[in-house]
Amino acid sequence: MIRAWSTSSTDPTIDETLVASSNFTHHRRTTRRRTTRTNTRDGCARARWRSHRNPRGASFACLPGRLWCSFGGIMNGTLYIVDALNYLFRAFHALPPLSNSRGIPTGAIYGLCQMLLRIERDWRPTHLCVVYDAPGGSFRDQIYPAYKAHRPSMPPDLAAQIGLSHRVVDAFGLPVLSVPGVEADDVMATLARRAVAAGIEVVLCSSDKDLMQLCSDRVRLLDTMKNKLLGPAEVVEKFGVPPERLGDLLTLVGDSSDNVPGVAGIGPKTAADLIKQYGSLDGVLAHVSEIKGKKGQAIAASLETIEIARKLIRLREDVELGRGLEDLERAEPDISRLRELFTELEFSRLLAQLDKTAAETSPPLAAPEAEPPFSEPPPMVLAASSADAPTMADPAGSTEIILDRRGLDRFCSFLQAAGRCGISVLAEGRPCPRAPWVGLAFALPSGARSYLPLGHRISGAPVGVRVSEAMQVLAPILGSPAIRKFTHDAKVLEILLRMRGMSLAGLAGDSMLAAYLIDASTTRYDLSSLAAACGVGDVAPRSAWLGSGRNERPASEMAVEEAAKRLGDEAWAALCLAREQEPTLDRLGLTRIYREIELPLVT
Repeated sequence: MIRAWSTSSTDPTIDETLVASSNFTHHRRTTRRRTTRTNTRDGCARARWRSHRNPRGASFACLPGRLWCSFGGIMNGTLYIVDALNYLFRAFHALPPLSNSRGIPTGAIYGLCQMLLRIERDWRPTHLCVVYDAPGGSFRDQIYPAYKAHRPSMPPDLAAQIGLSHRVVDAFGLPVLSVPGVEADDVMATLARRAVAAGIEVVLCSSDKDLMQLCSDRVRLLDTMKNKLLGPAEVVEKFGVPPERLGDLLTLVGDSSDNVPGVAGIGPKTAADLIKQYGSLDGVLAHVSEIKGKKGQAIAASLETIEIARKLIRLREDVELGRGLEDLERAEPDISRLRELFTELEFSRLLAQLDKTAAETSPPLAAPEAEPPFSEPPPMVLAASSADAPTMADPAGSTEIILDRRGLDRFCSFLQAAGRCGISVLAEGRPCPRAPWVGLAFALPSGARSYLPLGHRISGAPVGVRVSEAMQVLAPILGSPAIRKFTHDAKVLEILLRMRGMSLAGLAGDSMLAAYLIDASTTRYDLSSLAAACGVGDVAPRSAWLGSGRNERPASEMAVEEAAKRLGDEAWAALCLAREQEPTLDRLGLTRIYREIELPLVT
């Protein structure tokens, strides 16, 4: 729970909270209050929850064996379908090369285990299965022999982990579906259609854009690497057409990743405009003579290509699966088998999670307690008496909210004793020297986290410490080389401090900079992706809780409790990532460059 560091607050009340936004926070905790117990339509006593609504008017809450959804009432459960090879491939390329002491590559497997544990722990679906592509190709190869022909063969280190992934999935007690002659996408489409017909919500765990054709008010796409939950609104935002017309758009544009041919000169925007104008691909083809210029000529000359592409893009929903939905009900993982497997693969962090799980009965796979990221004994844990630190609601973690000068002075004494900390900063708008501060979070090796609100404008937000007073107190801390600081993208913090006449000294780690040195070919260096890949915390990307583009909300309008949770998670992840990254930097011979050249350049 979040505790407020203040000397004047009254006794606490605790709210349990759970909310889902349509942009990733599907069952993410923010605010819920347990109210009354009532009988559901099937006559069973269920706990009903009053949930805040997300910006698009849909809210979710977990119920045992049921899903309460504000846009549809009581559902008969939720089916999560994991696209195994999609996730393994992405995890393999997101992580630096990992292997155990016997030289067995393990990076992709580690990522898969983290993802499955997270599904079990955070979302707890009533139904869960894993889908693989079957060997031997699919019917699409017969339609178009060049389909996916340009793809290079699977890297040997990834291929070596496919068999291990089956052992992991089996230990989790999950059913596996793999149907010869079709692709995993077709199996997932068939499962989704059957589940929706049975009144079951569906979450497709994949980043494959082809699957976005299936999105509806009952089917969502969960990109677990980016922590985003996508529905019809997100498909329209990305492609300009609804999910049911996405196949038409992809048919016109083609798909270079799968070597699907498209119409020359027709890009996504042009295709979307044509489909909106004529209603569908069939409408476009029926009026091709009316489309002037090169666009119309290109479409008229590509009718045969369009028909081939349409067959390649369209997902089959009639695959014979050999299993019923009742076979996909989630079973409890075999903890002893997982422990044996994690020991073999030398997944010490995952073993710690299992050891904690074995001692608990609910939830079955709980998040691990904060683990000190460094070897020395931890400093004093931030704790306050009930008189000094009344509790504010946050069921997901432990974050101290500093509300007055006395609380800030007291926190600084703990920070100086710790000698190191993770830092995360939130400013209004794009990072720039004049951006107003909203809040600052710190995490200590003990696992304790504190948040200092500086610029929240939402009604009812605590006044807290004035920015000028807070900066005066923190200046010696932030400018002290004796206190080692770890953050993500330290340049942002340095710019904000410099504008206020302050300096950042003692910078010992920048997780973004270290990740770039380790692998400059990766396209994603955001904290959420790095934390997920290394398994050091559950960090939501800022676009998930602040929005992006036209939908971005002012950071100052965030509730103090929510900001404390988000930034506390970020500060802790930045601190923990140093432990994960430093051995890799050392093994690659990059430690000297990192410490003597790159980090000093930031400050």
